[in-house]
Amino acid sequence: SEYVDQEVLDIVYDRTEGHPSHLALLVKWLVEQKYVTRHRTGKFHFNEEFGSKSKEQALTHVPQELERIIRYHKNELPGRLERVLKVAAVLGKAFSFEQLKEVLRLDDLDSFEKTEDLHLELRKLQEFGFIQHVDDKKLNDMSVASMGSGIKYRVARYLSSDSQNPLDLNWKFQDDITQEVILKSIPRKRLSQIEKRRDKVVELANERAKSAAKSDIDDYLELAV
Repeated sequence: SEYVDQEVLDIVYDRTEGHPSHLALLVKWLVEQKYVTRHRTGKFHFNEEFGSKSKEQALTHVPQELERIIRYHKNELPGRLERVLKVAAVLGKAFSFEQLKEVLRLDDLDSFEKTEDLHLELRKLQEFGFIQHVDDKKLNDMSVASMGSGIKYRVARYLSSDSQNPLDLNWKFQDDITQEVILKSIPRKRLSQIEKRRDKVVELANERAKSAAKSDIDDYLELAV
C-alpha cells in the first residue's frame, strides 16, 4: 500500500480476514495507542519505540469497542443458536460439522432431530456473520494449528486421502477476533464442561482413526506376504 507498511497490512488483514468494521476498529485502536505511527517515509509502520510489543498487540489484543459490538450481536441470538456458537468457539477457529454434532450430543443439547436441523443453525450463524462454510478441504496452517493434537492427526490423515472424511474442518469463524471474543464470553465452569466433552470426542475419533490405520496396515502386510 502507498500509505501503510506491508507488515502492518498483513497482520491486520490476517487477524480480521478483511472484515471491514473489524479491520477499521483494530487499526483505529493501534493508531490511538501509538502502536502504529507514521514513519519518516510517510508510511504507517509499527512503532519501533515499543519494540516487539506493537506487533504483539496487533496479533492478540481485541479493542473494547469491537468486543462490545461482537458481544452485542451474540446476545441478540436465540438461546439455542448462541449455545451452538459457544460450543463451536471451544472447538477452535476451524471446526468440523461432525465434531460439533458429537460435542453437542454429549452436552445434552441433542435437540436436533435431523442432521439438517444443525446444518440450518450453522447457516443462520453464517448469515449473522459469525462463521462461514469452507468448501476447500485444505485449510491454511493457522486454522489447523488452532486445533488440538488429536484433530491435527485426523486432519493430516484426511488431507493425505482422496476419500471424503466426515470429520474434515468444513466450518470456520469469520475471523480470529470473533472466535476469541465468543470464547472469552463463556464462564469458566461452562468452558471447562465443553472442553472435557470436546476432548472426549477427539479421543474417540483418534481411537477410530488408529483402528482404521491398523486395519489398513494389516491388509498391506497380508498382501505383501
